[in-house]
Amino acid sequence: MDTWELTAPCDVVGRGHPGGGLPLSCPHPPEIGARFCLSFPSPASEGCLAIGPAPGPIAPLSVGPPVFCAGGFLHVTPLAVFSAPGNPALWCQRLPDEPSLLGQSVSVQGVGREAGGCFRLTDAVVVTIQPPSFPR
Repeated sequence: MDTWELTAPCDVVGRGHPGGGLPLSCPHPPEIGARFCLSFPSPASEGCLAIGPAPGPIAPLSVGPPVFCAGGFLHVTPLAVFSAPGNPALWCQRLPDEPSLLGQSVSVQGVGREAGGCFRLTDAVVVTIQPPSFPR
């Protein structure tokens, strides 16, 4: 039985904060018909996740204090923003069992609130929907 992958399922495409972006974890590949989750540190248990087209914008949007804890870059042009509560912040979604989704990609980047009240960006990733693993 052959197994294959179109591209790596969660490739980092941009650093949220040079030298200090939060890691955006993709513990399992996004597979059609399966539950897919993303998580990232959020010390104040408040976070959100922005999802947009891949590839992202030509030039990342520069952000900085006082809203953000440090200078950084938003690499996603948000089409949708979802709440990701907890620490780690967690967002999960069941992907439809729709073969036309296979190989489709989106850009994803999270924002977590630090204990002091400012926000920190995760690194941006491109998520590519994979075929189901076997056995399912």
